[in-house]
Amino acid sequence: MFASLGGGNNFNNLIMYFLLGTGLYVIYKQTAGAPKQISYQDFVNLYLQRGNVEKIIIQQLDNSAIAHVVTKDNQKVDIQLMNADNFLAKLDQIQ
Repeated sequence: MFASLGGGNNFNNLIMYFLLGTGLYVIYKQTAGAPKQISYQDFVNLYLQRGNVEKIIIQQLDNSAIAHVVTKDNQKVDIQLMNADNFLAKLDQIQ
């Protein structure tokens, strides 16, 4: 089919490498930018007590919630929560 373009086998290899490279790039982008998950205690000790929290966004899921934390140095970490209201109450107690 691609023989008229000169060296059909080379063209097929080029397409295969392009698709492979694109697939690897997509996998890299999906995993490299994902925030790491930490425990509540690590959040308090490593970020909150040091005053390194820029903002917290709580995402409510079906049976739980996730706190997306953005630090002042633009790191992103997630905390798996069983109860968002309990998490907010603990934050109020600490501050």
